[in-house]
Amino acid sequence: MKIIVVDDGSDDNTLEIINKAVLSNPHIQIIHNATNQGKGHALFTGWRATEAECLLFIDADLINPDPSACAGLDRPGTRHQAQMTYGLFRGRALGH
Repeated sequence: MKIIVVDDGSDDNTLEIINKAVLSNPHIQIIHNATNQGKGHALFTGWRATEAECLLFIDADLINPDPSACAGLDRPGTRHQAQMTYGLFRGRALGH
């Protein structure tokens, strides 16, 4: 498994947090855009950085994320039942 983080010119502490995480997890790759180029560009940048068959995109600015809420998003793709799955979350809160 590989984790690709695309920091799209964020002005919060995302890059600092991810730089610390890299120290303990060699599977993390950081791609940093100096300026915000938009969500579509960030998604494309992450997709272009891998040859993986299955991808999961998650916004880093979700409020109180619950990792279990993402647990089933990969099933249709990995079972060859769908080419794409997405989750809709209200109020930027994952799993509520």
